[in-house]
Amino acid sequence: MGNFIFHIETIDPMPADIREQYEMDMDALASEIYDTRFEVDENGNATTGYPAGPQWYRSVLAVAEFRGAEAVEIRFHPIELGWRMPRSQRGTPRLAPEPLAREIIEHWPNCRNPSARKSVTRVEWGFGGQIRNDCLDFGFGNLRSHR
Repeated sequence: MGNFIFHIETIDPMPADIREQYEMDMDALASEIYDTRFEVDENGNATTGYPAGPQWYRSVLAVAEFRGAEAVEIRFHPIELGWRMPRSQRGTPRLAPEPLAREIIEHWPNCRNPSARKSVTRVEWGFGGQIRNDCLDFGFGNLRSHR
């Protein structure tokens, strides 16, 4: 439901057009290209561009239960992708701890397509071992439980 797996810094080989764009040799590592593409600090964390902010490393994993072709339950699990962690660990999804999970949930945008939820009878948000089952609206303005 957003960035889910974010391992752009370590995927080799990088495409030739990216190497050409940043004037990198064909044997340059993905991490070297990343460091050229974005300004990075001494720990390899981006300080400019889209990977510099924590919002790029937060997301939601949706787990749906179907009966036939009908979705009857959706659980949303707030995840974080290791912003400011070592490069080898960034991008690996983990359940977000409190209070980050609450922050992710509270800032998650409302569903842009209300008709998408017509057949869903239950939507839950899970974090820190707790489940909120008042989220049928997929959003946060006027949450109501089961239809």
